[in-house]
Amino acid sequence: MNSDKFSVEEYKKNIELMKNRGFRFHLTSNFEEKSMLMRHDIDLNLEISVQMSEIEKNMGVRSIYCIMVKNPLYSIDTVKALSHLHKIMAGGHEIGLHYDPAIESAMPFEKQLAFLEMKIGRSIRFFSQHQPIKHRLQKNIFMEKYVDLYGKMYTNEYKYISDSCMKPREDIRDAVKSYDRVQYLTHPEFWIIGGKSLDEFKSKMEKKIEANKIPVLASLVEEMKESINERGLIDSEILGN
Repeated sequence: MNSDKFSVEEYKKNIELMKNRGFRFHLTSNFEEKSMLMRHDIDLNLEISVQMSEIEKNMGVRSIYCIMVKNPLYSIDTVKALSHLHKIMAGGHEIGLHYDPAIESAMPFEKQLAFLEMKIGRSIRFFSQHQPIKHRLQKNIFMEKYVDLYGKMYTNEYKYISDSCMKPREDIRDAVKSYDRVQYLTHPEFWIIGGKSLDEFKSKMEKKIEANKIPVLASLVEEMKESINERGLIDSEILGN
């Protein structure tokens, strides 16, 4: 996929292709039919995720929305944020934890999970790790009660496709033609905001956030650019390539 393919229209086309290829949108492993596990890691904006969840609901798709409990660009402590989360769940989607190792010393894994569960009033089944390249993939935090979306089940027995940093390693449209089980990780901000590059995306995104948060966004986008050069690490640690 080229970077100029990030748009709502292209996302809808990808979903239609999945459906036309016979995929079902399962949130648990199902080896009896073509299975597509849709996952979103919410790194930058919670409100945009609601827009994505509504698009998916209207297209008959269920996804996992992995949310951070502490994020410099959004908070889950406000009434508005909780409304966003409940709108996502009302669409048939699940909320998971986007676990952040950077705050482990102040808020360990179990407390991040418990905090998010308390906020949404529901148990959580899934979690994914934030920035597995920067922090290295944490392999010893798996708990029997929860599903690690970077675990072997969903990265070895499923074809793992990600739109990370707006630079997908592989095209999801090719993957659905070659594999029967796919985990598709996307970041809703890229698709809703769009852009032909991270810089263009950042420029568009700046208009959606408070002025005092623009430097934070700029810093996060620079981190994305840097992480592209270290993809070999995540490929070897997560995918075994």
